[in-house]
Amino acid sequence: MDTRFFLLTCGTADQDQRTLTPGRGAGARVRVPIPAYLLQTDGRTILFDTGMPDYCYTGDKRALAHEGEPDPPWAIPYGGAADTIAGQLATLGLRPADVDLVVNSHLHLDHCGGNRQFAHCPLLLQAAEFAAARAPVFPYQDFTGWHAPGLRYQTIEGDHTLAPGVELLTTPGHTPGHQSLLLRLPTSGVLLCTFDAIYTRALWEADELGAAADPTSARASMDRLRAVAAQTGAQVVCGHDLEQWAALRHPPAYYD
Repeated sequence: MDTRFFLLTCGTADQDQRTLTPGRGAGARVRVPIPAYLLQTDGRTILFDTGMPDYCYTGDKRALAHEGEPDPPWAIPYGGAADTIAGQLATLGLRPADVDLVVNSHLHLDHCGGNRQFAHCPLLLQAAEFAAARAPVFPYQDFTGWHAPGLRYQTIEGDHTLAPGVELLTTPGHTPGHQSLLLRLPTSGVLLCTFDAIYTRALWEADELGAAADPTSARASMDRLRAVAAQTGAQVVCGHDLEQWAALRHPPAYYD
């Protein structure tokens, strides 16, 4: 079975440090990558997360600013057409229509902003995440992209095996239905993609939480991920770590 796992970069964002580590880093700014992942295995093409909405790739530094928010806003998106999810797929010779399944780790705007490109295929997420998204509270408003017409969401509850060696792990806390990815590859070994359960390698090494809607659940999820990593010897890929991200393989390179 030919398996390839590609790490895609859907632009970057310059953010107030406190959006990652609440209560810490006042006045500091941090540049973070916006990851997505593409898995080709067993004749299927599976996309994990879809980057930011298209309006974030226009050069408008206030695209994410709240009304009346002074400069610099809480987050400044950076990227162009090549950084949209469609642009990133194109670097692999693919179109959105070539994707068989989208998996959303959660429904924050930098993880589901390109969902509208995938009305042709199912979008898989945790039932708890879908329920939270349907409640009228930030950050699940329509502008995030999750609520585009015609999208076909399918929900799961708990851990889920997508294919041999491809496991979704429930890791709530950052959001109510956040999930992570455990991937056992024939050549490259085990990868543990934490998405936003663990923002950065520094937080992982310090055993500290980043931003979380429910810190108690986030702590339990971090403990779980640490146990999984210890048991499997997995390489841990954190959600928004610019330095770590730069050191990983990127197209045309891949993990297999």
